[in-house]
Amino acid sequence: MDFGTFVCSNCAGILRELSYKVKGTGVTIFSEKDINFIGQNGNDNARKIWLGKFNPKVHKLPNPKKREEVKQFIIDKYRNKKYYKKQKGNNHESDEDYSEEEEEEKPKNNNKNEKVNNKSDININKGKLNKISIKGSSNNNNNNRN
Repeated sequence: MDFGTFVCSNCAGILRELSYKVKGTGVTIFSEKDINFIGQNGNDNARKIWLGKFNPKVHKLPNPKKREEVKQFIIDKYRNKKYYKKQKGNNHESDEDYSEEEEEEKPKNNNKNEKVNNKSDININKGKLNKISIKGSSNNNNNNRN
């Protein structure tokens, strides 16, 4: 869990290939530390940081059907910090990102660490990870936590 965001299964595979830590939502039990990390980061905050300098008039998003384009975009985005914009108080100002190795405690069997199945989306609500159903959507069945 390097960025505290949710990504599609294709991007998750590329991120894993590049040695980033990614958790699948279908088989993961999120610890309280995981939940807090996701709550502090999340896709909206990550977009402001990692795509803060991205200008759609100047920069091009990769074609999602072209794996090598997506991979290069991910490398530019995270390794090269091509679009990175430092935010006040952001958690990615140094290389001291969240590390699972730091997590010593095992998840407790309570609702905070509830297993989330593939047909669910994740909702962060006041530091808690909640299961919510997706109505009429098959695109989100393979979400992964990054």
